[in-house]
Amino acid sequence: TTHQPERFTELYFEGHTGLPRGTQTDKLYSFTFTVHNLEYQKMEYPYLVYLEDSTGQKTVLASGNVTMIHDSYRSFPVIFALPDTITRGKVVVELTQKKQEIHFWMGNLP
Repeated sequence: TTHQPERFTELYFEGHTGLPRGTQTDKLYSFTFTVHNLEYQKMEYPYLVYLEDSTGQKTVLASGNVTMIHDSYRSFPVIFALPDTITRGKVVVELTQKKQEIHFWMGNLP
C-alpha cells in the first residue's frame, strides 16, 4: 500500500495568551489569526469573524476569502470595537467551507 499524507488545515490565534479580555466600548481591541494550508493542493478559504453576545446575536467583525498553495501560511489581523450593549461575548473565527472554527471569550463571567 502507498502511504497517503494526512490532509488538514491549521487555524489558530497568534499570541493566544494576549487575546483581548475586557469589555470597554470606547476602546479598540485586536488579535491575529493564522491559516496554514496542509491539504497538498491549492485551497480557497472563505472566512468569517464575528462577535456573538449572550443572546446569540452576531456582529460581523471581518470576512474575506483567500486562496493558498500547499504549506503556505497567511495571518489576518482583526481590529474592532465592541457594541455598547455587550457585557460578555464570544469572538469566533470560522473557515466557512471547512466548517472549522476557533473562539475566545471577552467580558465578565456570568
